[in-house]
Amino acid sequence: MASIRKRGNSWQVQIRRQNCPTISRSFRSKTDARHWALQQEARLVREYSPEPSLSALKATKLSDLVDRYISSVCPRKRSNAVEAAILRGFLKKGPSDTPLTKLSPHQFAAYRDLRLNSVQPVTVRRELALIRHVLEIARKEWGFPLTGNPLQDVALPPTGPSRDRRLEPLEMEHLFAELARSKNKNLLPLASLALETAMRQGELLRMRWADINTDLKVVHLPLTKNGYPRTIPLSERALQVLEKMSQDDSTKPVFSTTGEAIKRSWRRAVDRSGIVDFHFHDLRHEAISRFFELGLSIPEVALISGHRDTRMLFRYTHLKAENVGTKIAQLQMAIGK
Repeated sequence: MASIRKRGNSWQVQIRRQNCPTISRSFRSKTDARHWALQQEARLVREYSPEPSLSALKATKLSDLVDRYISSVCPRKRSNAVEAAILRGFLKKGPSDTPLTKLSPHQFAAYRDLRLNSVQPVTVRRELALIRHVLEIARKEWGFPLTGNPLQDVALPPTGPSRDRRLEPLEMEHLFAELARSKNKNLLPLASLALETAMRQGELLRMRWADINTDLKVVHLPLTKNGYPRTIPLSERALQVLEKMSQDDSTKPVFSTTGEAIKRSWRRAVDRSGIVDFHFHDLRHEAISRFFELGLSIPEVALISGHRDTRMLFRYTHLKAENVGTKIAQLQMAIGK
């Protein structure tokens, strides 16, 4: 186990584990110390854990693998909190107490069908895909002598049609009026930038003032969902939003709030507006669709959105026929001239 202690102006981490060499290191911040400790503990588990035998396989439950994955694999991922939450939910609802030798496709199929009665197919698909990955890690990297992966033969629920919810002009007006009334003063500029840049909520919350270049009118995102950094152009409206916000320190985030706070404030604002079935992430759909309606090409929109697969890009694109019709009329008039 790791011990973290304050020594003068630094934080010292020391990790001692049976049959492993003791390692230590000092850090300026306690956050960095904890992060390093998690990484090193996960590495020691991978490198010094004995390969399980067939008898160990019989004595091991699925929950043991899930717990190990949460402690040793999740900390290495940017989606750590999300994956850990999904897996902890599975431990409460799924066949987690089943020994590995008794896992069967039938059990997971029954769990799938039961879960579909209460949650969306995409949620069930995400859960089962993650559990399948846990079993693959156990089989390929942890040395558990599994003869196969029982989830390999279980059909995952279809993803279904992509969301095509776009706001009408009056709905947009009502929504942003309520966002402006919110007690969370970060909510309105956050939503405004999401609509202008197609950035994800997490990307916006991680954005620092140092990432923004007002001279070039761009913002650089070093850390994104797909792992590839990208640079996004800033429209005049986006720049106006940023100009109205106070900048104290270039190294600090632009928005001094949390995802959970935004979630609560957003829900209240949407409820007050009377709008039905509109999520914060739908602003990204709206922005991407608008970019295409403005005449931007597929590579140009992909540059902004960060999509590396055009099929996924089109799942986010929902053009309005009336807007396309207006563009056709304008092009015809231009050609006629």
